[in-house]
Amino acid sequence: AGRVYGRYDGFGGTSSYRFALDAEGNRRWERSAPLPIADSEFPAPALGDGGALFLVGYDDAGTRRLMRIDPADGDILWTAALPTELISGPVVADNGLVLVHRPGFSPFGGVHAFDPETGAQAWFVQYQNIEYGSDNPPVLLSTGEIVAIASGPVAGERVVYRISPQGDLLGTTPYPSGGYYVESVVGGDDRIYVWSSQKLMAFSPYDGAIVFEYEEALTAGCLYSSQPTILADGSIFLTWRQKQSCNRATGSNYFVTLAPPP
Repeated sequence: AGRVYGRYDGFGGTSSYRFALDAEGNRRWERSAPLPIADSEFPAPALGDGGALFLVGYDDAGTRRLMRIDPADGDILWTAALPTELISGPVVADNGLVLVHRPGFSPFGGVHAFDPETGAQAWFVQYQNIEYGSDNPPVLLSTGEIVAIASGPVAGERVVYRISPQGDLLGTTPYPSGGYYVESVVGGDDRIYVWSSQKLMAFSPYDGAIVFEYEEALTAGCLYSSQPTILADGSIFLTWRQKQSCNRATGSNYFVTLAPPP
């Protein structure tokens, strides 16, 4: 129906809102929830079969949850039980399960899959070591396999997890970078595109081989990058913000489109 769904925090960081807009930009509904602490992450909702709407946001008690939302009026249909509020935005797998990445210390985090109708956990694949941060949702390959980048058996070293739609760990391969990364995307060629160590990298999830690296953004001392976007023709749209140092208030914004890789 052309609707747009999202969430934002407002009123000085004391309330969280979820909303729906129609195709003309008119507000169809808006629901508020308490916000106990400032939240700098605004993960996008995900749509499932039949217009099902899934969102990581705040429930009526002010707890950060994975929720299924009624797209007609914004009411919460179910919330998933998780041992921590630190979870990524949702991803809907090819078989309809709702996936989130969860960091963790003890027990370790992992990828959770939930039934879209009931919110019951379908399976859980645990990471091999302590994992930090909640801004790294899983991604899907064209085969339906699920890929997550997270800590491996050696502390401080990440690996690429490949998981079947049924929750079986198919294997791991070393992540080909040691730097911090932001949310990754998968191209039509099944390569993973991700900002890592202040450069864009594309690599194979099967063997970790790097296909290319784009380092044009290395001219600044501090870089804030957004998730890359793969366009219909295979080209890559990038945005980032550069500062001379991270504590400066000012910087420059860049918008770049790269030709499809060979």
